[in-house]
Parts: sequence; C-alpha cells; structure tokens
Amino acid sequence: MSTIKDVAKRANVSIATVSNYLNGTNPVSSGKKLLIEQAMKELDYMPNISAKSLKSGQSKLINIVLPSLSDPYYVQFFEGAEDRLRKKGYDVNISVTHENPELELEILKKFKSRQGAGLIIASCQTEENDFLTKLKTPIVQLERHFTESAGFISCDYKKSVKELTEKFLCDKKNFVSIIAGPEGYFNEDEAVKGFTEACDFAKYALNDTSIIRGITTKQSAFFSFLEVYKNDIPDVIIVTSQSAAEGIKEGLRFIGKKFPEETIVVAFGVNSWSEMDSCDGVYYVKRPATEIGVRAAKMLESLMNGNEAEKQTIPLATESVFERWLPAVSKHSPKRTLRLVLPDFPQMHTFAAMLPQFENENNCKVELSFCPLESYLKKLLFDKLKGDVFVIDRSWLLNLVEKGLLADVSNYILANPEITGRFLVGSLNSMCYAKGRYYGIPLTCMPQIMYYRNDFFTNPMICRMYEQKRNWRLRPPKTWADYNNIAKYFTREFNPESPTKYGTSFAAAFNSCFLSEFYVRLNGLNGCIYDKEFNVRLNSKECRAVFEMLLETVKCCPPDFFETDNSKAMNDFLQGETAMIISYRTPQIESSILKNNIGTKRIGFARVPGGCSILGGWSISLSATSEIKDLGFKFMDWACSESISPYLALLTGQSAIADIYNNEELMIMNPWMPTLKQITETAKPIVPPNSFMLETIPQDKISEILYSSFKDIVLGKCDIDIALEKGEETLKNIFIKYGYKQN
Repeated sequence: MSTIKDVAKRANVSIATVSNYLNGTNPVSSGKKLLIEQAMKELDYMPNISAKSLKSGQSKLINIVLPSLSDPYYVQFFEGAEDRLRKKGYDVNISVTHENPELELEILKKFKSRQGAGLIIASCQTEENDFLTKLKTPIVQLERHFTESAGFISCDYKKSVKELTEKFLCDKKNFVSIIAGPEGYFNEDEAVKGFTEACDFAKYALNDTSIIRGITTKQSAFFSFLEVYKNDIPDVIIVTSQSAAEGIKEGLRFIGKKFPEETIVVAFGVNSWSEMDSCDGVYYVKRPATEIGVRAAKMLESLMNGNEAEKQTIPLATESVFERWLPAVSKHSPKRTLRLVLPDFPQMHTFAAMLPQFENENNCKVELSFCPLESYLKKLLFDKLKGDVFVIDRSWLLNLVEKGLLADVSNYILANPEITGRFLVGSLNSMCYAKGRYYGIPLTCMPQIMYYRNDFFTNPMICRMYEQKRNWRLRPPKTWADYNNIAKYFTREFNPESPTKYGTSFAAAFNSCFLSEFYVRLNGLNGCIYDKEFNVRLNSKECRAVFEMLLETVKCCPPDFFETDNSKAMNDFLQGETAMIISYRTPQIESSILKNNIGTKRIGFARVPGGCSILGGWSISLSATSEIKDLGFKFMDWACSESISPYLALLTGQSAIADIYNNEELMIMNPWMPTLKQITETAKPIVPPNSFMLETIPQDKISEILYSSFKDIVLGKCDIDIALEKGEETLKNIFIKYGYKQN
C-alpha cells in the first residue's frame, strides 16, 4: 500500500508539501497540486483517515451503498439494516450512487480510506467488480451479485416472475411484457429468465417489445413506455421495481389508458401497514424489505466474526396479485382522422409516441407519416406529401408560404394571447413569422450548442499535458481556431496519448446537415454568402477561411463524416468516440447510451466558438387545403400545452415553452437546458434570400452548391480556389434566374 512518502517521492516534492495539500494546513501552488494529484492517481493512494483519529470510532464504521432512495424498497431495507447494526454498536453511513458506476467507485475508494468494518452494497456495476474483491473487508451484496467472495441476499425473482407470467398466459392475456433493469444485474437477469422460461413453456412467441431492459427510474420507464409501445400497449406489464412502475403508470395516464381495466401493471413493491399502495391500480408482489435489511445486517456481522460467506434467497408470494380482475372497458371508434406528417429522425419519433393522449382527449385518430429528412422539402414543394398538419424546418417557411401550401394562422394566434405568451422570447417570430403573417407555432427551438467531455477538460494530467504541448490552458474553445487545435489534441492520429480516438464529430451526410456546420463558422467570422443587395459573395476571404477550417476539422473526425447525420454525430460523442461536438441535438436523445457510457456529469456544455449559434427547430403548420382546420388548431394548442410540454422536455431535453425552464427537476435532469434558453434568445435562424418584390430562393439550392463545393475539395476534384470560383458562378446564375441581379 502506498504511503505519503511514496507520493512525495513520485511528485518530487517534500512530505510536508503533500501533508499541506491533504490537510489544507498551508497553501500549495497550483503546479505542485497537479504533480501531487497525478502521483496519487498513479499510485492509487488514498489518505488513511482512520489513522488521523484512532479515537474516532472509525473501526466500527459500516457503509451501506444503495442505488437510490426514491424506491421504497431501498428505504425500508436501510431502515432494517441500520436499526440492527446501530443496536450492535456500529456507526452506519449511507451512500447513494444514483446508478452511476463511477460515483460508486469514488464512494468505495473513500470507504477504503476510512478502513471501515464492513460494507453492504447494491452495486450498479454491470460486470464483476474487482474493486469490491480488493477491498479485503466483509461485504454483503444486495440483489446484485458481482463477486463470489462476498455474502449475497436477494428475493427469488426468477420463481416469482415465472409464476406471474404462467398465470397471465393461462388467463389468455394476448400481450405480456416485462420491464427490467440493465443486463448484468443478477436480480434483473433472474427476473427475465423466469419470464422467458414461462413463455417458452406456454409456447408464447416473444417479439421486440416483450422484454425491455435498462430501466431503473420513473423517468426512464416513462420514456421507454412511450417510445417502445406507442399504440401497441400490452395487456400485462410486469415491472421489476416500484420506481419504474410509477413511470409506467404515468405513461398510461398520459395516453388515457385505464389500468387495470385495459392494461394490468404488476410490480415488485414492499410490505406496508397501509393498503393504499395496493389500491392505485397496480398489483404489487410484496417484498419484506425491512426483514431483508435485518438479515443482511446479521449476515455482515457473521462475516465480520470470521465466518464463511453465505447466500440467501427470499421466496415471495404471488397469489394476492390474482385476487381480482376488472373487465376491459369498451372502446369507441374515433370520429375523425388528422393526417400528420413528420420528418424521420429520433426526436420526432419521441413526439409521435405522445400522440395517443391527443387522440383520447379529442376522440380522433392521428394518421402518422414519416418522411426522410433529405427529401422532405422537395416532396412538400411538389405537393407529394398529403396531410392536415406538417412539422417543418424554419428555413423552409418562406418557400412553403409563397407556394401557398401553408394556412395563415394569424387570426388564431392573435385571438389567443395566452398561447403566444407560452413561448421563449422571440421564438414565435423567429420560427413562424413570414411576410407579416404567422404560419404555425414552434414545436422545438434548437440552437446550436457545444458539448464537450468535461471529465477530460478538468482532468489534471490531461490539462497539464495540453499546457505543455500547446503552451495554453485547456478550456472550452472560444474561437474556431481553438476548436480545431483542441480537436487535433484529442485525435489519436495526431496525439497517441489522447483518451479518445477523435477530437470531434462532423455531420455531412446531406446538404442540410452540412449547411449548419458551414454557417455557424461563417457567422462567427461575420461573413456572408450574399450581401444586403443580394450580390453573391461566395468567393470571399471569409468563405475561404470557413472551408479551410472545415478541412482541418474533418481531419479530427471519424472518416465516415459523409455518411454521418446529426443523430449519428451525437451518438459518436455519447459512445465516447469523440471529445467535442457542435449540435442541435441534446444528449437526451439516446438516454441508454448517455447513462451507460458518459452520463450528464461528464458532459460539459457552452456556447459555440464565435458565439453565433444558428437557431434550428421545428414548427407545427397547417395545410392550406386541410378540411379539418378546427382539429388542426386543437392539435397546435395541445402541442404547446401544459399537459404535454413537461413530458416533451423530459424526453427530448429541450423545449420552446418558456415556463419549462422554471422547473427545477427538469433542469437537474437536463442541466444544459438553462444554457439552451440563453442561447435561443440570441440565436438566429438561417433565412434564404428573399424580397417582397421577388420569389424566395430555396435554401436547398444554396445548400446543394455549398455542399457540392465542399465534397469536390475533400475528394480532391479541385482545390479551394477553383471550388469557390465555380460555386460562386453557379450561385450567381441561380440568383439571376430568380430575378436577383448581380453586379
């Protein structure tokens, strides 16, 4: 085991300096702090707190590490274990990991430094935990089994779920599903084994939505319920935790489903003196949580007395779940059908999952169509998409208005000031106002934001190495030159010691993706494609500088950037492949990736370099030819109402609704949202060339030229000079075609 003397030697400082750093008795310079921190990390040194105070009773310390206190099961477990241990003279400390493996390791390291007497833990690691084995202290594992050298106690989830599933299948329930925690958690895996064994025995065919994994919280359960089941709601949902059951209940309420009349929800709960827990529409298999806590404490006492580790499995009674059934309610046929057309990307699928609530509230049916993003605008302009309501991009608004494809909704909006007051400052005008009239309402406001790996930018060793190589402090870049320098540092091809393979990710799968990457840099340089008199200025020093920057950027990206859209770029970042990203998307899009790989505490966020974000976003507009505009107006009102906006913000991590940003719970779950709000108020959308006297030039035509020029340069077909000259000439011809004379 390393000592303070070893740390001092490795850091090349005195023992007194290390002592001052650890105890805070005297100031230590920032340079020496970095050396000490790095030495401690390399030596895996932890201060021996118990040695500081032999009379503090630390040798009687028991730590109980739990994943959450929002689930009554863990609360009652702790109460049982703590009461038993306290009566035996132990000091009991509780730590909560929030299902964060990294936080758990930090908690265990601190426990090790205190040399505690014993540990009870429901670990959130998903593979064998070497650190637990190395603790060399008596350990009891609750529910989640990761090392054979420790004690283990759990309910018999496999047998219970098997009994439940068999019974429901015998009662001819057509669609039975299970929602469980992550793969690798012993108790969750056992529950799923029981489910699959019962299904195999009954010859019940499983599908992609029969087993849903990775759910541990109310929020993740609600999200998964809407995303996975959509309109195909199971007859029975078995849920392995009470917290997740709350999310399922919320999802059923949200879409207007009655339970248990239409959908039966069965969850693992706790024994309670109150029967209220059994009367909220959910059937609970009751677990003796307090008794299990006492048993775990006794097991730990036995281990601390030198006895062998043992394993206990607690049987559970499932009979009470089947005491009563309620008949399903009759379903009314919807009166009208609203045709809704959406662009095909993840956020819109999230939005679509919420539509059953609108259908139930208005006794109607929503006929849903998705259109690939790269062809959406062209299909709209050529009237190939039939619908009553369209979700459209801001940059398309003028073209669609001039073609007469969108309904003027100004009278509706101006007659309902309470609706206009719901949105972020300026967002209604920025997103939906054209030629003096309104043509929709904002659904999402998505300003570009920079996300970066905060754990890298605050790591002492990485910061020191960057400062040595670049002679500059590592911090979120303020300029595009800084952005490329940092991206290069975090690209393994240029820096073999980089913790990531690539410095950034770049979306260039089609021209609309590329456009935002181009314009955000051009705006930061105060450049333009055309001036105030509509003269094309593509062959300018600012545009040249942008292309040069982009060529440097793509050297630091995964090589498939011509196949990467915004969603894939975000996934590259969330999977740990890249260190930074500029994106309209939020990390909430892929919640499972976010949780399992990076987590919100490891993500930093800031304004884009240059500070000139592009305002992206989607608006809800009515078709000019719709014959049910009254239902369309109801849809618009619903889409920005209090009944949906908190859920949409929860699921997407962003919102155009101002009041959402006063919700502290949402801000904690999506900590980038306050920054998004600030940026939205100053960000500007991409608006195509337009004049009251002339037809608007489609932004798509400009995008194609910029995109084609960039591809020609990257693929070696021509250099920047030729690409700019060629692109400017082509662009001038388009401007002239639409009546914009060129000097």
